[in-house]
Amino acid sequence: MSTQSVKAPLYPPFRQAGDLVFVSGQNAEVNGHIQSSNIIEQTKTVFDLLSITLAGAGCTLQDVVKVNGFLHSEDDLEQFNQVYQEYFGPQSQSYPARSMALGVLTQKSQQNKALIEIELVAHKRS
Repeated sequence: MSTQSVKAPLYPPFRQAGDLVFVSGQNAEVNGHIQSSNIIEQTKTVFDLLSITLAGAGCTLQDVVKVNGFLHSEDDLEQFNQVYQEYFGPQSQSYPARSMALGVLTQKSQQNKALIEIELVAHKRS
C-alpha cells in the first residue's frame, strides 16, 4: 500500500492544528474496492492505511490520543476489539480515548460493503 491508497478527492487525509493531527475517516477501500467482506481483515486494512497517513504527518499509532470508530453492525464489536488490541497493545493504560458508533456506512454496492470506518486524533511530539 502507498499514500495513494489513503488520498480522498474531497478532503485531505489529515490536517494539523498546532501539535494535534486530525486524520480523516478511513475505511478498507484500496484502489476503489473494499479489500474484504470480513470485519477482521477490514479493520486491519483500515489501521494499516491509517498508519500510512499518520507517517505522512510525522506520527505513529503510539501518538494517537483519540479514536472514533463507526461499525456497520454491533455483532462486529468483539472482533474489532481483538484487532484494536493488536495495534494498540494489550495494556489498557496505553489505549487512546475512544468512541464507537453503529450505523449504516456509505456503500457502493452490497458486494463492496464497508463494515468499519475509523478516524483518529494524534499528538505530534516536537
